[in-house]
Amino acid sequence: MKSDLYAAINQIAAERNIPREAILRGIEDALITAYRRIAGTDQNVAVKLDLQSGDARVFERRTVVEDIEDEALEVSLDEARRAN
Repeated sequence: MKSDLYAAINQIAAERNIPREAILRGIEDALITAYRRIAGTDQNVAVKLDLQSGDARVFERRTVVEDIEDEALEVSLDEARRAN
């Protein structure tokens, strides 16, 4: 079953003649901005929208390193493996 979000994006794309991908990028960017503002963070995050369910997932992007210098930007190899 497709979500209301999916239907709304398709309707806007058709009515305004805007590529669906552009609308998705705009929504994802807005969610990233909102997340950073609410969480009070500057962390590098990504948002993935599931148009079938309407769910949005936020992912924190960090670099895997041997020696952590900045915990907000880096993660150890062991921790990354545990998180899969």
